[in-house]
Order: sequence, then structure tokens, then C-alpha cells
Amino acid sequence: METLIDTLCLPPVERFAAWQETCGTPPFPCYLNCAEPGEFSGRAAAGDLGQLGLLSLSSRGRYEFRRPQVLVRRSDPDQFRLVLSVGGCSGAVFDERAVPLCPGDLVLADTSRPVSGWRGCADGLSRWLMVSFPRRLLPIPDAKARALVGQPLPGATGLGGLVSCLIRQAAADPAQFRPSETPRLAGVILDLLAVLVAHHTDELRLAPPEARRQALLLQVQGFIERHLADPQLSPAMIASSHYLSARQLHRLFEPEELTVAARIRTQRLEACRRDLADPRLGHLPIHAIAARWGLPNAAHFSRAFKQTFGLSPQDYRQRTSEWPTP
Repeated sequence: METLIDTLCLPPVERFAAWQETCGTPPFPCYLNCAEPGEFSGRAAAGDLGQLGLLSLSSRGRYEFRRPQVLVRRSDPDQFRLVLSVGGCSGAVFDERAVPLCPGDLVLADTSRPVSGWRGCADGLSRWLMVSFPRRLLPIPDAKARALVGQPLPGATGLGGLVSCLIRQAAADPAQFRPSETPRLAGVILDLLAVLVAHHTDELRLAPPEARRQALLLQVQGFIERHLADPQLSPAMIASSHYLSARQLHRLFEPEELTVAARIRTQRLEACRRDLADPRLGHLPIHAIAARWGLPNAAHFSRAFKQTFGLSPQDYRQRTSEWPTP
């Protein structure tokens, strides 16, 4: 993302004033106040992901922010803004209701409504990631989304965890995605957010069917990744864990390139391939590497590996050991 300001490049006496100036500009201007401006430092970076705006704020030193009605009238981009508290201490006040934000929490803000809050502490780093988007892009009724504004949402598990993970990946380096990929990723984030909002307003039926499918698919894919090492991992286990019938599970994967069984097999073989190429794991026998990724049958693993990668596991390990270290 593009750096908007990094106050460490400035003398300490000028840092908070520069931060105030940056945060006081449209499209989301705020008033700032800091009791100890000489102890403050901060960095802001911004980027785009399709129609989503990404903003990263990190700061050291406590300060307060206010966006009263007068600033809302002066500049309102008519957007929702999803805030992810990545680390440190922070909180916000929506409609006179204080909301402390712990690392991992999510909260939905509305640029058309006043908000205030505080960020940081004297001896710790505080960081927020924010995703802004036009209100019309969220595929659920506007009134339902507005009802959830200011309600802290868990961002470490379940749907919130999926949303948080995608935001972190996108903010880490938006340029990693090709122009053709960004609309799809932005759409996935919005779909997941729609299901998350609908879930927490007990109106899941209002989320579009494709959004619900996408959310469930990502949950299942995450489950597969976490349980690859379990030799019991199977479509039946996955369906049972997600309260699905076998038919529902297979229908979920119909639009995908791989069936659920093929996805498990492909990811296990890829994990084995990575380990065989890792010189730090050269002491492990090949059958042990296969077993640690849920493939205890050595003969079956060897045949599947050669069929997929064109070399036996032994030949692949030998070949990669001969490659020059970059």
C-alpha cells in the first residue's frame, strides 16, 4: 500500500501536528487530540482492492479522535467502514455507547453517523486495518447493516475469522493480486461480510444465496487445511462437522475446479512436496513425511505422488537437493 504519512521521518515536535493534518482531510476527516504529542508516532498507508478502499493505521502513544456531525455534513462518502483491531488498545463511541476493541475484534462503522474514540497507549503500538466501501455494495438491506453499526464482532473465529484473514492478506500487499483477481477478492470479502452481518442480526435468510455458499465454502476449505494431517479427514467427516449431508457437501463444490476429495488429496500431496524439498527435513524418512500429512500408506502415496508430479518421492527429493541454493 502507498504510505500516506510516516511521522518517524519528522522531528518529534512536529509528528502529531502532521498526523492531525493527514487525519483532518476528506473523505473521512476527524478532530484529534493528544495529551503528550511529543511522545506520539504514527504511520498510515492506503490502497485499493477493486471497489474496496484499504487503510492501515499504526501508532504509538494515546490519542483521541472525534468525527462530530459538523464534519459528517462537511464530508460524507456515504460508505460503510469495517474496522479490524490488529493490535494494541483502542475503543470507539457510537451513539454514546462505548465499545472497547481488543485485538482481533471487528466493528462496522457508518460514515454518515458521528463517531469518536481513542487509540493507543503510552508504551504500546496500536494498529487498525480498515476496509471502506459504498453502502450499496453490501448485498443485504441497508437497514439491517445499520443496525449492526458499533456492535463488536468476533474476528478470530468463524465467519469473522475468515473476514479478518482476507483483510490481513489484502492489506499485506494489494499488488500481489492481478487486476483480474481484485474484483473477485473484493466480492468474496463483501459476501462474507454480508453473511456475517446477517448472522448477527438473526436475518441469515436475507444474505444472497451465493454469499452464503461462498462463506460456507471458505469455512469448509479452512477446515480441510487445519485437518490435513488427520488420516480420518474425509468428505464424510467434513459433512458431519458442518451439519451437511454428503449430497449438500458435493453440491457445494460443484462450481469449483476440484471435488472435495480431490482437494484433500491435492493439498496433502502439495504439503508432502514442500516438505520433501525442505533441506531442514532431510532427516525424515519419506514415509514419515507422508504420514504426517495424513497419508500413512507408503505405496499408495508413492504412486499418487509420481502420478501428480512426474517423479517418485525419492527422485523428487534427490532432484531438489541438487538444485543450487538461491
